[in-house]
Amino acid sequence: NKIKNKAKYNLLVLTDYSKESFNEQMQIINDCHERINRIVNIVIKSHPNRILKRTDFPKINFISSNEPIEKLMAKSDVVFTGSNTTASVDAYCTGIPTITMINSKALNVHPLRGMEGFKVVSNAKELVIALETISGLSSRKYLDRKEYYHLDDNLRKWKKLLGIK
Repeated sequence: NKIKNKAKYNLLVLTDYSKESFNEQMQIINDCHERINRIVNIVIKSHPNRILKRTDFPKINFISSNEPIEKLMAKSDVVFTGSNTTASVDAYCTGIPTITMINSKALNVHPLRGMEGFKVVSNAKELVIALETISGLSSRKYLDRKEYYHLDDNLRKWKKLLGIK
């Protein structure tokens, strides 16, 4: 894992569309900014539905980016996602250590719910612990992309559903 030998690693923060979830995720980072600024460089890609203003979170040392997710992930060591975003699936499928926030005030509809190989946090203390212990975490040993996406080149289930032989 490329995290082990780094003094500081790159944390990509991917937010989701919900204002409540966005604010909660940013507040979690804000609440532990002193501890995590020592161990991570933060890049935030907010959902197009959310406007990220540096003035709203002056304590967080971060870079805001509009680059495509795949380019940002290629430069990242860890990804921290909002509770409803399917970007967590992108990170998980690439094998990047993934931390997901669970919104404490909403139904858990997280797309990785029930999967193994990622960490879940709901507050600043849990985020710090997750970041300090993330080394070695990868979804690769748990993930079978064909099973997750139910890929079948022969489309057996579709053919059965449609009565096609």
